[in-house]
Amino acid sequence: MNASTLIDARIAVEIENQVDLIQYSGSLLKNLGAVEDEYTDAMLEREKAFSSYIGYGFALPHGTSDSMRFVRQDGLVFVRPKSPIVWHGETVHAAFALAANGTKHIEMLGMLADSLQAASEREWLLKCDSEADIRGFLSGIAS
Repeated sequence: MNASTLIDARIAVEIENQVDLIQYSGSLLKNLGAVEDEYTDAMLEREKAFSSYIGYGFALPHGTSDSMRFVRQDGLVFVRPKSPIVWHGETVHAAFALAANGTKHIEMLGMLADSLQAASEREWLLKCDSEADIRGFLSGIAS
């Protein structure tokens, strides 16, 4: 694992909508020490302009290029709500929130996209009952 990337995972979280999920993800990133408060606001603003729904029941909220100034350290979190939520008209079962500077942002987006192409990995992420195991998966993405 890249020691500079902070990771976390939460499953069966009581979340009702995409705003709550983005705020919760932002708080995880902040609690890890990855971002400043303003980064969550930037994720919400970005979501208003362009949906971060990426298909297969997953979303990938993240900030803009301008919001990278609020990133202290690269971070990647996974949040799986207890029940699916509606995300710009789509059903979302889980989300990855990303905070990264420079090219690491693009690298992690690519790794996540590659991983989600495999139906077996998507199914595992939606059924896994171990936050520690999901953090292990994220470690592979962040390395």
